[in-house]
Amino acid sequence: MAKSSDLCGCKKKHVACPVCVQAKIRMLQPGDTLRLKAGQYSKPLTLDGLRGTGHLPITICAKKPLDAAGFDQAVAQPEPDPDTMCVFTSGVDAGDYRRTANSIARLKQDSGEFPGLYYIADEALIHLRDCQHIRLHDLYFDRCWPTAVYLDNCQDIEIHQSQFRHGTFAIGASGQNTRHLFVNRCRWVQNPDNNGQHWKHVSWKQIHGHHDNTPPGQGAVNVDEDYRHFDGDFFCGWRISGFVCIRNCVIEDAFNAIHLFAGEGDRFESRINRNVVIEGCTFRRIRDNAVEPEEGAWNWVVRNNRFIDVYRWFSLQMKRSGWFYVYGNIAWHTGFPGNGPARVSGTVLKLGKQHKADGPHYVFHNSWHLRETIATKGRLADFHFFNNAIAYCLSPATGQCQIDRPAFAKRVEQLSIGAAGDDEETHLKNEAQRFTKAWRQLDISFHDNVIGIGPGTDILRAYGFAMGPGSKTAQPAFAGPLNTDQGFKPVEEDEVLRGRASGFRLQMHFGTGIEVLRGGTIGVWQDNGERFALPQEFAWAGKRP
Repeated sequence: MAKSSDLCGCKKKHVACPVCVQAKIRMLQPGDTLRLKAGQYSKPLTLDGLRGTGHLPITICAKKPLDAAGFDQAVAQPEPDPDTMCVFTSGVDAGDYRRTANSIARLKQDSGEFPGLYYIADEALIHLRDCQHIRLHDLYFDRCWPTAVYLDNCQDIEIHQSQFRHGTFAIGASGQNTRHLFVNRCRWVQNPDNNGQHWKHVSWKQIHGHHDNTPPGQGAVNVDEDYRHFDGDFFCGWRISGFVCIRNCVIEDAFNAIHLFAGEGDRFESRINRNVVIEGCTFRRIRDNAVEPEEGAWNWVVRNNRFIDVYRWFSLQMKRSGWFYVYGNIAWHTGFPGNGPARVSGTVLKLGKQHKADGPHYVFHNSWHLRETIATKGRLADFHFFNNAIAYCLSPATGQCQIDRPAFAKRVEQLSIGAAGDDEETHLKNEAQRFTKAWRQLDISFHDNVIGIGPGTDILRAYGFAMGPGSKTAQPAFAGPLNTDQGFKPVEEDEVLRGRASGFRLQMHFGTGIEVLRGGTIGVWQDNGERFALPQEFAWAGKRP
């Protein structure tokens, strides 16, 4: 009688099935490719000390590649099919894991800490520890609770063209020596049930509520009613070195998307969270934050992404940071989140109370259609916002659109609080209610933007916001419709965006710079029909060691 390992083809050296895959992994050498047969892989795999080389990486991939059409954001994510795909799964449905996650979060809260599942994120279907030069391709991760892939002290790891659905974390990474991580052309639908359950039908506090972020008496974890199994991220890094490149991914129906921690208090390190590129991605129906560096981050490029229905786009509540470049991004809304009334407005920039700039932060040549404010409170030093084209509330039927909403506060009356010449203590107090007015002290500039949000530029100046030259309050003349990238091109007869972009010089790390001449088009799309691009590339961006 044939052994089960023989029946699945395990006699072939570089082919594996669920029965023999762990044993085959242990034997891999630099340059090897292990092809996984279609099937359901339900036992956790450990890659321990597996090392290829820069020229001879080790590849683990499905024998049959996933259909490329399934990574198109315009079509629905394909269902996992173990008859034709290599499917990794815990086999546990979201509803069954929900109470488990709530109980774990409650234990964490009862111990005096934040009730997240971060501390069990290393319980993954594929766990890489002390690995180098590894490629994972064409795998499908379905219902991997809490985590699909976890990287611990790893270097030069690529996760390419893989599908993720359900799960608290798609990819987790930890360790100060973890670096050069490449996530390319992947797709994550955290909750595919009920078509946007995070966005509309679950309250924010049921996923992420705690004593310090909800009204008194509402922050305790409810083991029976909460949804803590969704309090996670597509990519989450805990105090990793950096050199992370996340490119051409689709992240949908999730609580958070890309989230990197630098530590807290005495554990805070300035040598981590460096050199991150996020480009060509689509973020859709993100209930909390799309891009969130915590505590500190340096040398980040966020470009050419698409943000659709995101509660907070850029959470920049950092104590220290520098050299941020946010450009070429397009965004629009089709509705508002939640079931009200709390946490439905949202904001483009979520900022903190204290901040030290080690280098500049640039937001430029973006095109957006907003229903939310730009910043409701806080500060960000060495911050420069220019050449952006921002329409506002052109589709009021989507809800929560108030055409008189201010750019720098939740309510118009909050704009009058304090003055630009206040002392530091007064500034900090007032910044709890609106964006800072200490622009001169913090080196903040807003100029050459076309923004269709009221109150206008002159009123903002009168309130103490030092809006720079070229600032114009007007709805940009986008061609429309404002639910496609192409819809954000200016109309042919436009005279407000075309030729009006200011020239500028971007300061780079170590004193170098990139110069852009004046005369381009404000926003993303340029007169040549191409997206705005810098005349030279960042030398470090997305490069392998």
